[in-house]
Amino acid sequence: MEKIDAQRYDVPPRESLFFDTNVWLFINGPMADNHKKEQNVYSRILREAISREACVYICSSIISEYINVVLRIGYKSWLEANNFTPSEKDFKRDYRPTQDYADQLQDAKQQISEILNYKCIQKLPDNFHLAPITSFVSSMTNSCDYNDAYYLYLCNRSSAKMVSNDADFIQQPSTVKLITALRD
Repeated sequence: MEKIDAQRYDVPPRESLFFDTNVWLFINGPMADNHKKEQNVYSRILREAISREACVYICSSIISEYINVVLRIGYKSWLEANNFTPSEKDFKRDYRPTQDYADQLQDAKQQISEILNYKCIQKLPDNFHLAPITSFVSSMTNSCDYNDAYYLYLCNRSSAKMVSNDADFIQQPSTVKLITALRD
């Protein structure tokens, strides 16, 4: 996979991009304040995409992953704040009925609403009934999970560049170009 340095990348007009979940978390999510460098790099790419009328694709799996990560970060914080261990408290049974969960869910919903309201966003139909699911499953390795394989398929199908901070993509044999702030 060809790697492009996100810090030096200038979004050309009408470019097609696909932002991985981690990029959205750096821009809009609870990780942003702890990762200023990544937040600045990926936020600049988003601003350029908007100003240059580029297309940033999003699919339902990205939204699902995003919400799950936000809720799991909230769960971890809740455990730490209450001096619980993961073996003492269950995410669904113990955390979901709490006000903290409700607050985290509301934050996640608001963040998704903000993402979907960027004018460059286009919902990418997944045409699941046509997707080569067996090839995604067969391409899974220690460094490539199902969603990674699926996202590469969507990038190929839509001629989009992948924007991600996930090192797993660097190792994938693919014609998709990867825009990343990761260093070798």
